[in-house]
Amino acid sequence: MENRYNVLMDDLPGEWNGCGLNTDFRNGIRIVQVMGDEEFSTMERLEYAAELLFEELPASQEDCLQGLLWYLSG
Repeated sequence: MENRYNVLMDDLPGEWNGCGLNTDFRNGIRIVQVMGDEEFSTMERLEYAAELLFEELPASQEDCLQGLLWYLSG
């Protein structure tokens, strides 16, 4: 069964695959805003969202994308 988190009630995970995360609620709002901002290309949005989420970026772009998808879906 997949873990689901209530961002208002639960402590969120502090890392994903060994990479530290900034899971502050306000940061999550920023990430969602960035992902919806059509002023930037998809790649620019993903790069900025990854910079907001990860304390230190994962080794590959694929890992960044998977981490972002995991965070946004959970």
